[in-house]
Amino acid sequence: MFTFIHAADLHLDTPFTGIGKLSPRVSASLQDASLEAFDALIELTLQEDAAFLLLAGDLYDGAQRGIRAQRRFEQGLRRLDARGIATFIVHGNHDPLGGWSAIREWPARVTVFGPDTVQAVPVVRDGVTIATVHGLSHDRPHVTENLSRRFRRTDDPGLHVGLLHANVGSHAEHAPYSPCSVDDLVATGLDY
Repeated sequence: MFTFIHAADLHLDTPFTGIGKLSPRVSASLQDASLEAFDALIELTLQEDAAFLLLAGDLYDGAQRGIRAQRRFEQGLRRLDARGIATFIVHGNHDPLGGWSAIREWPARVTVFGPDTVQAVPVVRDGVTIATVHGLSHDRPHVTENLSRRFRRTDDPGLHVGLLHANVGSHAEHAPYSPCSVDDLVATGLDY
């Protein structure tokens, strides 16, 4: 038995345009809220001794990622790596691959999935493959292709996890980025 943690839409260091109208105390609190939530996510992952952390897109609010958010993000992932916890990352419509990055080298147990083909990465604990994480990132903000159709279960042992930033179902108030249905996700044959 093992645990994993799944998070998405962190929007680290979101500028919260318009908060200047609020009191300075409230404004400062909101500006740090996403970073503090990320720190709490790292603490939870460590406390649970999770086998891995899934980060399913929109880690940042835009392609021009702030240095403060990137440093905090890298520090958190290094803490997980030091404890033997893997992190799997896909980029979404707000933070597509190709945006500016201050992180030059990822910790050894961090996988950032690319945008061209679904990559499958095994998670091994004590010499046993406990899971395979399949992932695919957005390469641009406006991906209208149903990317879930590219996912297929492999013959690897263990739990099979799909990691994708997508718009499941139709939501009039939300842009249709990588739109898919629950049936599309079930058709992949993945467990989660």
